[in-house]
Amino acid sequence: MAEKRSQSITIRPASLTKTQMNELRMETPEQFVKTREAKGGKAVKYVEVGYVIARLNAGISPVGWQFEVVEFGFFPSKKDAKEVWVKGRLTLKDRNSDYAVVKEQFGSHQHHANVFIGDTLKAAGSDALKKCASLLGIASDIYWQGADEGETVKATPKPSKPKDVLKLGLDKVAQETNKEVLKQMRQRTADSRLPQNVKFALIEAINKKLGVKDGKEN
Repeated sequence: MAEKRSQSITIRPASLTKTQMNELRMETPEQFVKTREAKGGKAVKYVEVGYVIARLNAGISPVGWQFEVVEFGFFPSKKDAKEVWVKGRLTLKDRNSDYAVVKEQFGSHQHHANVFIGDTLKAAGSDALKKCASLLGIASDIYWQGADEGETVKATPKPSKPKDVLKLGLDKVAQETNKEVLKQMRQRTADSRLPQNVKFALIEAINKKLGVKDGKEN
């Protein structure tokens, strides 16, 4: 009679190092915190996707994580889309095992006329990545505060004089570093009812920030 040999399986839970945890959960530096106007004239805090990617690269390493869009859709339809949504999946892999941590979240973005639908989908994907990363603690001091407490920042009154509108717009352009956001700002400015001289000045400033020369972006 053959001897039966018992087999045992050792399960070792995957975990992040203390250094990794500190990188992911560090308090968001003030210079990376942005503010945008939300519905109802209120303003909310946010961080750009570049900051989130930098934190993931620092905490996990560029080859230790991956992000993918697993679903996407249009509202009310692709032809007449006013908003797009995506379902994003952020995966972290343990370097010492095959164990993976997966976080999924939805992201969305308004679609504006004369903006490529692909650009809007990329913006929605960035939103989904930021939300997935917030579940790991990245910029949680920014996003969780609003989710748990419903806190918002009171928006400053909108300027009415053209020179004040221009100054505010130029300040926003100067502070913005995300090219996709700058392109959307340019399109919204072109579609707005602002005085022509204000439009021209703002679009010129945006094009300069984007590196546009002779109608072409560098």
